[in-house]
Amino acid sequence: MDTASFEKQLRTEGFTAFTQETLAPSVRKPEHEAGCDVAVLVTAGRMTLKTPEGVRSYGPGESFRMPKGCRHAESTEEAGCAFFIARRPVR
Repeated sequence: MDTASFEKQLRTEGFTAFTQETLAPSVRKPEHEAGCDVAVLVTAGRMTLKTPEGVRSYGPGESFRMPKGCRHAESTEEAGCAFFIARRPVR
């Protein structure tokens, strides 16, 4: 999926903030909580996500979602990771 199609679909679901972001190579972010609903589309590199449901690695073209409050940790490999992220405020 490309970022334009991803954004178009998410806008219909109430997502309002969209940015392209990166994580440096070999990053290990400590566990933290999602502050809002998020949807992520990886555009380059790989991101590994650890949640209460388990651990999964995502590469280019793959996406995932997390609801507000989801505890998670992110990590990258030597290439780092670029991703398109959408945020939806939760009332």
